[in-house]
Amino acid sequence: MPFSAKNSYGGDLTLTSASIYATIKEDRDSSTVKVLKRNTTAGGGDTEILVTSSPYGLVFLTRADTLGLEERTYYMDIVVEIGDNSYVVYNDIIKIEKTVRTTGDSAEDISVIATKYYEAAIDSDAAETVSVERGFTGALTPSRSSTGLFLITSISGEFVSNKTEITASTYSEGITVTYEHYSTSVIRVRVYNSNGDLFDAGFVITIKVF
Repeated sequence: MPFSAKNSYGGDLTLTSASIYATIKEDRDSSTVKVLKRNTTAGGGDTEILVTSSPYGLVFLTRADTLGLEERTYYMDIVVEIGDNSYVVYNDIIKIEKTVRTTGDSAEDISVIATKYYEAAIDSDAAETVSVERGFTGALTPSRSSTGLFLITSISGEFVSNKTEITASTYSEGITVTYEHYSTSVIRVRVYNSNGDLFDAGFVITIKVF
């Protein structure tokens, strides 16, 4: 898994003498580590975490790492320690799935990490406040098509069929949000009031492409 290490201002971190740790946990706030990988400086090795060229690196997950895990969703953290400073450079979903490499092979565990991630609050006028947006080569653009119908458009057509995970919700009481992966370019979101009528209201949406 490739990663890049940035500070909170978006600046590149120098990884030459950094200690780097990658952990897989059952959920974001869990203190129980299911899998731990470390670079050479942290006491591991290049076969676990390899710094390719600052600020870029690779985390290697093997079949042995995932054999003790269930086929479900976990979370991965990547933490970089430089001197007395600690930076969380990755904290996101990871899926453990079953696959078969060739005919006759037994199922093996593999990890699937969201390569593209978008999370934003969309208001009733389709103005967005983005929390996270990474991995997409083209912009994602929200718009209001009609009353209660909003579109999230990928100008590069990056919503891959069967590999796009969507969640949407609202904090407003009595408001319901539904969504539809309409095409590789468009995700439709519909917002309903307590009477079941389409209604203009804000919502939060998360889009992950694996």
